[in-house]
Amino acid sequence: MEGWITPFDYISFDCPEKSTLSKLQENKIIGLAWLIADRDGPEEKLTLASISNDVMMVHDANYLRPFRLMPLEKEFITERLKLIILSIFQKMEMVG
Repeated sequence: MEGWITPFDYISFDCPEKSTLSKLQENKIIGLAWLIADRDGPEEKLTLASISNDVMMVHDANYLRPFRLMPLEKEFITERLKLIILSIFQKMEMVG
C-alpha cells in the first residue's frame, strides 16, 4: 500500500482556502491517525483497523495519536531528497 499525506494544522470543510498546511520541523509533535476499512465481500462485515484508540479521530483531532518528528539520518539524505523537500516547502509557501 502506498499513499500521500498532506499535513494540516487546520482543515476548513466550508472553504478549503481557509485550511492551513503544517510546517513540519524536527522535534515537532504532530497528531496522526489513519483508519483502514476492510470488507472481503459485499456480504461480509466491515472491519476497521486504526492506530487511534477511538475512531472518533475522524471527527475530532483530540483523538489523534501524538508523534514526534525525528531528524532524518544522514545516510538517507540525498541530493534528490533535498530537491523534493525544497519543492514541497515552496508549494506550501505558495498555498499558505
